[in-house]
Amino acid sequence: MSALKVAKFGGTSVASFESILQCANIVKNDKSVKVVVVSAQAGITEKLVALTRSRSLEHISLIHSEITQFYENFTLPMYGLPLQQVCNEAISIWLEQLVRKASRFFHTRNNSDYHTIISMGEIISSKLVSMIFASCRLQNQERSALELISVSGDEYDDYQVDIALCTQACQQQLELLPSEQLIVTQGFIAKHIETDELVTLGRGGSDFSAAIIAQASQATELQIWTDVEGVYSGDPRIIADTFAIEELSYRATAMLANLGAKVLHRKSIEPAMQGCIPIKVASTFKPSGKHTLIHNINEPTGAYSVTYLNNVSLLTINQSGLAELTRIQLLLALITQLGLHFQVCELHANSIVLITQNMDEARLNEIDQYLISNGFEDILIQCEQDLSLASIVGSQLNQASRFTTYVTNLLDEHPVIRTFGLGHESVMSFVVEPQHLLALLQELHLAIATESVTQL
Repeated sequence: MSALKVAKFGGTSVASFESILQCANIVKNDKSVKVVVVSAQAGITEKLVALTRSRSLEHISLIHSEITQFYENFTLPMYGLPLQQVCNEAISIWLEQLVRKASRFFHTRNNSDYHTIISMGEIISSKLVSMIFASCRLQNQERSALELISVSGDEYDDYQVDIALCTQACQQQLELLPSEQLIVTQGFIAKHIETDELVTLGRGGSDFSAAIIAQASQATELQIWTDVEGVYSGDPRIIADTFAIEELSYRATAMLANLGAKVLHRKSIEPAMQGCIPIKVASTFKPSGKHTLIHNINEPTGAYSVTYLNNVSLLTINQSGLAELTRIQLLLALITQLGLHFQVCELHANSIVLITQNMDEARLNEIDQYLISNGFEDILIQCEQDLSLASIVGSQLNQASRFTTYVTNLLDEHPVIRTFGLGHESVMSFVVEPQHLLALLQELHLAIATESVTQL
């Protein structure tokens, strides 16, 4: 089979006319790219969500005006080009549809309308990208993601992808595609099999869409184009001297995403891993620069990256008899049924300790009552909120005695509330008060970056 690549361009990559021209150059220089998946322009989805939360028609009008101004500025650099008129006409039609749908949703609060509204950023983004690509002599066909991705289930976090249907749809579209053309489509959007309605795929949905399409198309590479040069050893916005990691395994990348790394969402890893499709993460604005390749590799011993999460809770669930495997399995199954996602889990004789995103008192009571009603009558739940979690991700850390000793000594200098995973193979995590997070992250990253420590 000839090489076939899927390229996904994120919100900053399609945020302006100039940045989309850069996307066009990237695609022009790689003839193997046959599907382009795009996010909404950066900041637009947030405004669309704000529209759905509006409590007055005046507020809807205000947000609509802000969106209108954004797209007026978007087309200004096209001045004098025939493209400007074509784009303005498409934007004008889209804005009229948006205000009608937002006004209707204000009165009906219909769930289907909600999904339609918050996905409209991807709709106009794909249309603009398609038209700008065509002006650059990149022949393409815009296709709705509803034609390509089908899901079932009740909630977006639990939607089940029908990969057989997706494969049939994607391969049919590609077979009909002239060899000199490519497909432009939206991320974040899918069709629900039972209702035939548009649904959205939640946080990280555009990456997820691209990964699904890559798997369904049997792509030879999935490209994620963003505003950073790959997956970094730490968050470059707050940590000094971070560096792009040349290659990572699927497993390590999924752990990083679960523990707070922002470049890829954890949902997007599985389809690529199942299809053994390498993922290239690179910068739209430095396409010839560094990048990270995520694929099947033999992981070297050592630490790769430090990451973090804010606004987390330390949840301790106490009950006698939890040492029994069946009781542990039942408790974790019940927690999962409640939709409680946890980043870290530690088991003890009579308790389970979890790190989760912050939750309010009502959510805690719901968990408590649900567990009691399912056979855990003497359960006691304790919760410490508004904390931060710093984590080190690597491979065979339990064999890296020098590194573990270094980190253990380092922790004596920081007010760590709780430590998870010292001696664990892949992850060490540390709970701290938010005001102590940055200093800890800097020290942990220094441990990773210092050659004398990481060469074990």
